[in-house]
Amino acid sequence: MTQLAPDVSETWYNLAAVQSHLGETVQAVESLKKALALNPSELKQNPQMVNLREHVKTDPNFEPLRQTPEFKAAFPTKP
Repeated sequence: MTQLAPDVSETWYNLAAVQSHLGETVQAVESLKKALALNPSELKQNPQMVNLREHVKTDPNFEPLRQTPEFKAAFPTKP
């Protein structure tokens, strides 16, 4: 889907979820970065869309990924 719709954040987000489930940490973080980079412009066009930056914080699909050094480096939490 990311090849068919490379500018759609949800396709990258879903790919990241699958990669996370498969233990492909580096790939999942990269896909998630892409999703989160695309999402703000989509939100401007459609405010009803899911804010992926907020959603990833509670999405159980990313629980194992959130514990990795790669995720923490890519998405540091604010003190």
